Amino acid sequence: MTALQTRIERKQQNLRTALKMRREKKYPSSNKQRKDTHFQVRLATGPRQNNGIFYEIRTYDIKPAKMKEFLEMVSKYFHFRTAHSELVGFWYSELGAMNKVLHIWKYGTVSVPSHRSAPSVSPVSSARSLSSQERCLSAWIIVVSSSDVILHPSFIHQSCNSIAEGQNESDNFAHRTAVRHALANDKDWQGKFISAALPLVEKQHNEVAYLVPWCQLGKPPKEGGVYEWVTFQMKPGGPALWGEAFRAAINAHINTGYTKLIGVFHTEYGLLNRVHVLWWNESPDQRAAGRHSAHEDARVVAAVRDSVRFLESQQNVLLIPVQCSPLK
Repeated sequence: MTALQTRIERKQQNLRTALKMRREKKYPSSNKQRKDTHFQVRLATGPRQNNGIFYEIRTYDIKPAKMKEFLEMVSKYFHFRTAHSELVGFWYSELGAMNKVLHIWKYGTVSVPSHRSAPSVSPVSSARSLSSQERCLSAWIIVVSSSDVILHPSFIHQSCNSIAEGQNESDNFAHRTAVRHALANDKDWQGKFISAALPLVEKQHNEVAYLVPWCQLGKPPKEGGVYEWVTFQMKPGGPALWGEAFRAAINAHINTGYTKLIGVFHTEYGLLNRVHVLWWNESPDQRAAGRHSAHEDARVVAAVRDSVRFLESQQNVLLIPVQCSPLK
């Protein structure tokens, strides 16, 4: 048995132990008890949609004197880019930041190929006898030394109970790689847009994020209006620490009815423990009036006070969609 296979067997045993503890409700209640369980894991990624779809969030800083020229080029040539992969939305900043554009790209599909070539040995592919919950766990936790945090078995169950038996994740990062390769060889895209647009850009930044499990990507009730992009930098620990309180705060704002939630994205690459929330409002004035009313709602105040315990910083930007944006 190879060292990798030994590690996999050890990992599977720890997963079974955790699920058994959950069924028998033998949750460790103190640091000493937790050490005695020897079930010590580190979260490799937060809870997310079980279809494997991810989103690339790209932000460009445009030279102040070149913003109009850049947006004109986007309007004229961006169809060359959208021929290769799905654009969720494209906006420019109006308030909260200046001379920035933000666009979101979707990679992967809900459908999973029925036949795939056999992958190399991994915790997922070798765990044929595991339950669906255990397969979910083996995809995103790793056994580590005693210095790492302990993941509570009840949270493990909550995060994985929606994974269907036998479901596999498609190669969505391979999809992105293929798209980037195709773009590099697209003469229209490179010649008509990239070569002319890059001199107008001061800085580029990208992140990869997943929608949180309790949020589906939404659409505004009508075209027009404005979007608000709110970024929350949460304390280290991931959704296991702050997930429930954050969700309650978001739902409290939704329930007031003044705003429309479009999506909640949790970062996988980039600055970690970061959550982006995209809202839609009819106008800046309508948003301002709605927030003023919400801040006088005792339910909103209570939910926000509970969630800010886990907050390190937050920032928002008012965004205006460009003509080619699917979200308008």
